[in-house]
Amino acid sequence: MKKLLLFSIILFLLSACNSPDPQQEKELAEQVLKTYFDAMGARNWDAVKENATSNMRLVEDGLIWNNDSLIASISENWSKYDITYDITVLETEIEKNCARIIYRNHGNATYRTDIIHINWIETASLIKQNGKWKIAMIHSSVDHYHNYDHLSSHEIQVPELSIYDKHERAVSMIYYNILTGISVAKKHGISVRDYATGCANNFKYDWNKEAGFEGLVKGVLQNFENFRYRYDYPIEIIENTANRVLIKWRNNYKQEFVNGPVYDISYAEYNLWFETLFNVIAEYLGATLTYEEIEGDWILITIEKKL
Repeated sequence: MKKLLLFSIILFLLSACNSPDPQQEKELAEQVLKTYFDAMGARNWDAVKENATSNMRLVEDGLIWNNDSLIASISENWSKYDITYDITVLETEIEKNCARIIYRNHGNATYRTDIIHINWIETASLIKQNGKWKIAMIHSSVDHYHNYDHLSSHEIQVPELSIYDKHERAVSMIYYNILTGISVAKKHGISVRDYATGCANNFKYDWNKEAGFEGLVKGVLQNFENFRYRYDYPIEIIENTANRVLIKWRNNYKQEFVNGPVYDISYAEYNLWFETLFNVIAEYLGATLTYEEIEGDWILITIEKKL
C-alpha cells in the first residue's frame, strides 16, 4: 500500500513538472502572432508559412484568404510599399492545444510621400502542432473608432483615414458629382439622356476598340466593381457567352434617394443616366447595354454583341 501511494505521488509530481506553464504558453502564442506579421511586412514568405498552418484562413470583409492568395495579393498590389504592423494584444486564452488572441493591429504602408494607416481589430486562433504554436485562422474587421483622430478643439491635423474610408468617400463624391451635373444640365434645358450621351461621347475614346467585346465586358465589370462598397454583395456574372453577358450588381446608390429626389433628380433619372452612358460606350464598341432594376435592389446589366 505504501509503495502504491509513493508511486502515485511520484507520478503526480512528474506530471506536474511536465505540465506547460500557462503564462509561458500565452507569451509563446503571442510571439508567433507578432513574428507572423513581422514576416509579412518583411515579405519573408517562408517565415509567414512557417508560423501558420498549411490551411490557414484569413476572413476579412466577406473575403476568405489562404496563405498563397494573401501572399499573391500583397506581392501584386503593395509591392512598392514598405509595410509594418504594430500588434497590441488585448486578451489571450489558452485551452490545451488551442489559443485565442484578441488584438489591435495598426498597419502602416509607406511609399515615398504616400502614407496609409489602417487599424484593424482582429482575433487569431492558433493550434499547437509538433510542440509549436501556429496560426490557423484570423478574423479581421476595420477598427473604425481608432481610424480617426479625436482632436481637441484647438488642434488641427490631417485625419488618418483607412483606405476603406477613402474609397467610400470617393465613390460618394462621384455619385453626387453625377447628380450635380444632371441637375445643372436640366436647368439649362438639357435632358438626362442628352447629358449622358454628351458625357459618354467624351469618355468613349478612352475605351480600346481593339479589345473588342471582351474588353467592353471587362471594362464594365471594372467600373462597377470600383463603385462597390466593401460591405456590398459581390458582383455576379449570370451568363457569359461569346456574344452575350449578364451581370448582376447590387445597387448601392438607391439609399441616397430614400427621402425622395436629390438636387431635384429622381432615382429613375439617375438610373437613366447610367444606362445611357454605358450604352453609348457599348454602341461605340459594337455592342448594346441595357440596365434593368430587378427584385432586391439589384441591377441586371445585359451586354450583347452586335452581329
